[in-house]
Amino acid sequence: MAKNEHVAIRAGVWATISILTVYLFLHISISTITTIKADIAPTEKVFIWAAMNIVPTWLGVIIVSGIMAAALSSCSSFLQIIGSSITRDIMEQSRNKEYTDKYLLRASRISMVIISLVILLIGLLQPPAVMWIGYFAATLFATSWGPIAFASVFSKKLTKEGAFWSIIFGFFGVILGESLGMFGVNLPVYFNPVIIGLILSISALIIGSKYGVITREEREFQENILQTPIEIDEKKEMNITRRYPAYLMISGAMIIVTTLLFYYWPININ
Repeated sequence: MAKNEHVAIRAGVWATISILTVYLFLHISISTITTIKADIAPTEKVFIWAAMNIVPTWLGVIIVSGIMAAALSSCSSFLQIIGSSITRDIMEQSRNKEYTDKYLLRASRISMVIISLVILLIGLLQPPAVMWIGYFAATLFATSWGPIAFASVFSKKLTKEGAFWSIIFGFFGVILGESLGMFGVNLPVYFNPVIIGLILSISALIIGSKYGVITREEREFQENILQTPIEIDEKKEMNITRRYPAYLMISGAMIIVTTLLFYYWPININ
């Protein structure tokens, strides 16, 4: 929900810089904590332990509150996606039946409550599993939705059938790769489950798009989203946006120097 495309591009640059910076200090802080206590179990509680035992109480409260805020934000977003997918993508599309908005809203809320209870039980019985579920879900998103996200915008040959089977094959490709690892099958690095899912997803997208018909409305919509909107102050906005690649390069150089001084150099000297 950005004001215009320039704002969206700038926000993407700042998001990239923020993520790189967070991961930089994340690894540096983990190295520091392991020098104090190397046998924290489970390892997923490293920062919780540090917040409760190393830093001052006021800072520990801020750290734990930040972790909880990040978790709640992600959980609420994904629950909304689950509820919307069940009602709009499954219920409305599976049958030629119309539902009222009130009925769909109730079904969406019930589905979110059920999923929340399942995740709560998993978190209580096996706390580290929640993080691995998040990692697994991220790979599923990348393989199932990644090729479709690009093809739906730039491809003029993508059909509904191709998109459907691309999602299905990408989803089960990741599950297949992960299942082989659970059964003791060691795959080479170039056959990571994500890569398997992407190969199957892209293949299904290409083959599946040979079937089905692209309607005139779909083609017009695809052409419309490729048109660059012209703002009133387009020249001014463009001049501001052109500065952001420089910000990204400067931040990259600063992160390299910081890593060398505070991560690589101290570890190798010691």
